[in-house]
Amino acid sequence: MFLVGTALLIVWWPSRTEQGLLYWAISFFVRVPALPLMMARGQIADRLSIELGPGLLLAGLGLGWVGTRMIAGRKVSIPIAAAPMAIWFLACQMPVVYAETGHRILVFSTLTGLYSFAIAFEFWRDAVLSGHRLKKGLAALFVVNGTAHAVRAVYGLVINFEEGLFERHDVMAVSVFVPLVLVVIGTLIAMAMYREEHLDTLRYDASHDPLTNVLNRRAFFSRAEGILREGRQDGVTVALLMLDLDHFKTVNDSHGHLAGDQVLKQVCARVTGMIRRTDLFGRLGGEEFAALLKVVAPDDAMMVAEKIRKAVRSMAISTDQGDLSVTVSIGVAEDVGEGHGFREMMRRADSALYAAKLGGRDSVCGCSEDQAHAAGGGIGLVPAAERVSSPEK
Repeated sequence: MFLVGTALLIVWWPSRTEQGLLYWAISFFVRVPALPLMMARGQIADRLSIELGPGLLLAGLGLGWVGTRMIAGRKVSIPIAAAPMAIWFLACQMPVVYAETGHRILVFSTLTGLYSFAIAFEFWRDAVLSGHRLKKGLAALFVVNGTAHAVRAVYGLVINFEEGLFERHDVMAVSVFVPLVLVVIGTLIAMAMYREEHLDTLRYDASHDPLTNVLNRRAFFSRAEGILREGRQDGVTVALLMLDLDHFKTVNDSHGHLAGDQVLKQVCARVTGMIRRTDLFGRLGGEEFAALLKVVAPDDAMMVAEKIRKAVRSMAISTDQGDLSVTVSIGVAEDVGEGHGFREMMRRADSALYAAKLGGRDSVCGCSEDQAHAAGGGIGLVPAAERVSSPEK
């Protein structure tokens, strides 16, 4: 128990973010004195060996339930966590329980089995929601553990035990040995699970903008090349939308950077909700964003851009300085096929965005595939950019 708790504490310590893992480590440390107290029966007061020893084991089980709930992000009930130990202490005040080994085994194993099944349920429900296979493995282990204690509870009731902890009973030995093995296996799985989740968090942090939670520039560029290749292989048109919030510096200067941050977050949330999960959306820097879409027809990208423009214009953005409104200019470009990479498409979309700004902002400008070829696919596409919407008065 001490080694298991130490191992979990070592895994938790570097980041110290997953409090559920800390509670699991504490739950094992709480159980450490239990076995020495139980082994010392006859040499120390019975209240210490019969009541306190098993009580500490049940206290550790309650803390394990707390840790499981915390890992799943659910609320914790202190009375439920303390219930196994409290029920045990109350049961030991009854002569019929305290005086009979079989009755004590029945109460202790029933409580342990119930909470093992409760922990299994928490892991299983979390696994279903998150799709985490390792959590299903932990759920299965706790089901086995609960079953072992259920067998132990029944067996302890029907067998006439002689007083003494180390009397030979094969079924009882197995019912104790199985949970001990499961503790080790479960700890290894829990450590692997935490490491995997920690790596997932690091990968997410490395690929997402911390303010808006959309892809950062590096991740957007990296994934865009893959989307472009897939589109060409599948014969699907890929279009790039370059978005820039109009006069955003004025928002920061007039209302403060905190209000500006709130504007960026709410605009990103709105745009993200308007595109598909398979599309890409990222922050390229400052108030500039990009969306990469797989579309059925060339006009589809222009229609999406126009819907985004109107949606942003109609937003009443709630900030600490009151409700604000902003507009967005959007440049659209399509993939022109083999021989031209994503950066080329981005240059053309950027040129279309520049044309939208020159035309009065709060507008969408696009460059079709035919226009791109006619202009040689270069930066000088601004004159060829087609303005499809104008500022609304």
